Amino acid sequence: MQEVLELPASTVYLWRDGRYPGRCVVALKGHARELFALEPAKRQQFMDGVGAVAAAIQQGFQADKINYAIFGDTVPHLHFHLVPKRKDGPEWGLPFVVNSSEPAPMSAEQTQSGLNILRVRLGVLGERAHWNDPLEPSLCNTPT
Repeated sequence: MQEVLELPASTVYLWRDGRYPGRCVVALKGHARELFALEPAKRQQFMDGVGAVAAAIQQGFQADKINYAIFGDTVPHLHFHLVPKRKDGPEWGLPFVVNSSEPAPMSAEQTQSGLNILRVRLGVLGERAHWNDPLEPSLCNTPT
């Protein structure tokens, strides 16, 4: 995984999975094991970030659908897997495989391209792209 950026309640990572370009993990800052354990304001802030990242993935990687997953059996820390799915891609109509027995790691160039796409869509690199539900600037910590 490669860090994309930090949001107020989370850190976003690009999962280097060539089967699902744009796949990300949004990990809660601080520690909690369960979504219901968060104070309402923190939960809303976290979920707002998840929604913003999902929209950036959908727009930037032309996903037909985003799969959302919270597991925690083996990594007991609150985090979402956001997986862009395409009708002509792997496992359409089925849950995605978290750790495939046939990994397809992204190259350094593909990883950098993915990071750039996400950072542009999330408004932290260059001009923000225009999309249906623009991300509020306050959701991102922009570099100084």
